[in-house]
Amino acid sequence: MEDPGRFCNEDHPAPSARNAAGGDEYAHRDAAAIRGCADALDGRAAARVGLDARTAPPIYLSARLLRSGSGQSRAERSAGGERLDQLISWTFWRHMARLQVGLFLFGLAVALMLEAHIGLDPWSSFHEALSVRSGLSFGRVSQGVGLVLIVFSGLVLSVRPGVATIFNMLVIGPWVDVLREQAWFPGAEGGAVGTAQFLVGIVVMGLATAVYIGARMGAGPRDGLAMGLSRRVGRSLRLTRNTVEVTVLVVAAFLGGSIGLGTLLFALLMGPTMQGSLRLFAVSHDPSPSLGVAAEG
Repeated sequence: MEDPGRFCNEDHPAPSARNAAGGDEYAHRDAAAIRGCADALDGRAAARVGLDARTAPPIYLSARLLRSGSGQSRAERSAGGERLDQLISWTFWRHMARLQVGLFLFGLAVALMLEAHIGLDPWSSFHEALSVRSGLSFGRVSQGVGLVLIVFSGLVLSVRPGVATIFNMLVIGPWVDVLREQAWFPGAEGGAVGTAQFLVGIVVMGLATAVYIGARMGAGPRDGLAMGLSRRVGRSLRLTRNTVEVTVLVVAAFLGGSIGLGTLLFALLMGPTMQGSLRLFAVSHDPSPSLGVAAEG
């Protein structure tokens, strides 16, 4: 009589295939094999795979389940499995949630500054000017400019977009549009109230930066452009970024963008506010993506 235990090998032909070839004789042998394997398994393993001598699944499936639970994880078997584990881990989604909160706060900050009506930062002024000239919403223009920057940075400067780069382009603009359309959203016509609202916007943007960069999923399209140009021309990131923003401001002014007291306040206060927020949340200044680190911590 054949040893029933050998049917536990997953390389053995499936019962259905053997039944088709040998009829009732193989069916009896399958039943004996199932009983033999059930006896050989300890109670804990049997409970894990749900094996029962009376209603056992095909033995080749049971063997596959047992082998998968033998202590060898999918991450150990392949690099692809490790990547999948990172993507489905709770820590990854926690960082993703943090990213989304940061992007919402960014949209809130931009909307507050827009509705203050005392001038805007260079990029917002540029987007507003294009919005007025094109008839598209501020958010749609922001998305379009972000997409152009991602493509340019990738093709010309060899800057790889991260998860945050894509979500930055997709999410911030629509949040700005949605918030500005709400009846309860604060608005001012300049003056002291507008100045106070703009300052609140700067504080919110500083907090948004810390939350957003702290997610460790990469830089936004505009930061990616500055970093790529800095690498290409061999200059410091601060100098390169300032040059980019001055250039954008000049173009925005030429197109009729909103430039005023808010533009000056942003230039003077945004850097210190951002730095203070990064220190408050103990966040690194480097916005490069680090999904592997995020998945572990």
